[in-house]
Amino acid sequence: MLSRIKELRTEQNLSLRELASQLGIAYTSLGKYERNEQQPSFETLEKIADYFHVSVDYLLGRSDNRTYDNLVFDTDMEHLKQVFNDAPALVKSHFTNIIDSVFLLTFHSLKDGSDIEYIKLIERIFDCLMKIHQAGSNNFIIEPTAEETDSKYQAFRAKQAELCDLTKQLFHYSKWNEFKK
Repeated sequence: MLSRIKELRTEQNLSLRELASQLGIAYTSLGKYERNEQQPSFETLEKIADYFHVSVDYLLGRSDNRTYDNLVFDTDMEHLKQVFNDAPALVKSHFTNIIDSVFLLTFHSLKDGSDIEYIKLIERIFDCLMKIHQAGSNNFIIEPTAEETDSKYQAFRAKQAELCDLTKQLFHYSKWNEFKK
């Protein structure tokens, strides 16, 4: 069950003693965890998971996704595939263009982790698009009051202005990086 501890330890080229020292636990206990001779406390599991930046579920063998982000990503991609497969051809074409654009915008930064500020800017743009979508959606059960409508409109306009600013930042960011090359 906890053989993943040894797997992670060897990936990082750590001896049993080194890891135990880093975690502040007895190396004999750590060896017993790796050999499934003893179960660690939940606090110890969390400490080990945090050290290796993995989930407790991954350590316990309940998931093959090392992190929660991996789980969310894999689940979302699986749902997207299902929806995509059932979509009309014209929708598939547009959706493919959107996904390809996201891939092209983020690929190099994701690949080498070199530019977190760029990734954060792209994330803010997508967050802004989601907020605009939410502000424009009609999720009222009863007819909204004039005040609620005005509030939604103001939120929409604010996000629209933010999106404009973010796209300007992206343009300047891209131009600056091209210039640096």
